[in-house]
Amino acid sequence: MIEIINEFTRKENNKEKFERFLDFVEKEYFQILNRLDNLSEKTILETEKLLNVDFEKLRLYIDKKIPILLERMKKIIDEKDILVIDYGSIRDVLGNSVLNVLNRIVWVAENIDSDNEKVQKKIFNAESATRRVIDDYIKRETNENVATYYIDELCDDENKLILELCSENGYLQRFEKFFFIKKQRRHFPTGGKKLPYFKFFSELEKGSVSKEKMESELAKLDDEIINKDKIKKFFNK
Repeated sequence: MIEIINEFTRKENNKEKFERFLDFVEKEYFQILNRLDNLSEKTILETEKLLNVDFEKLRLYIDKKIPILLERMKKIIDEKDILVIDYGSIRDVLGNSVLNVLNRIVWVAENIDSDNEKVQKKIFNAESATRRVIDDYIKRETNENVATYYIDELCDDENKLILELCSENGYLQRFEKFFFIKKQRRHFPTGGKKLPYFKFFSELEKGSVSKEKMESELAKLDDEIINKDKIKKFFNK
């Protein structure tokens, strides 16, 4: 009887954790869409020019990708007996990268005509923390589509989605032997910095990275984080 009660409690606690995460994503999703709707055409054009971003594509991305991902997550939690953790990789990536950057882009648009000097510096100074985060994200998406790739893969691959929900390092944990050890633990990237590694190892696992292409793909990744020689030796057997 005690085991049945403990199992019920575990499942209820797990469901609560997952629902908190879903609530967070849905709240952010709807808030971003509502804020986009309130922007004037003039504001959108000014912001697009400043940030080199396409708001129509941005809205399509948010309105199309996020709902599909939410449905996939709901389906998994309903059908699978998995343990969701509060600090799962998907929360780290969405909360600290994708949704965070989208919020910053909308914030820039909302405040682009502000008279506040501090706000103006955050918006027009390319070296401000706000601009660096936005510019880096847009550059990565323009060149590599890493955030789009991440969400598409999680929508298409149930196993990857489960890993992202249930562990701190998510899918990258499968390749831990290639990540350097620092301070007696594997040094994994966090937030949006996970995305290039997620794409690299996904493509590598699919067999889409040829020996000829390996060097150029590895060059996009940090020498301080992964052992590139070890990767080449292992996958070029």
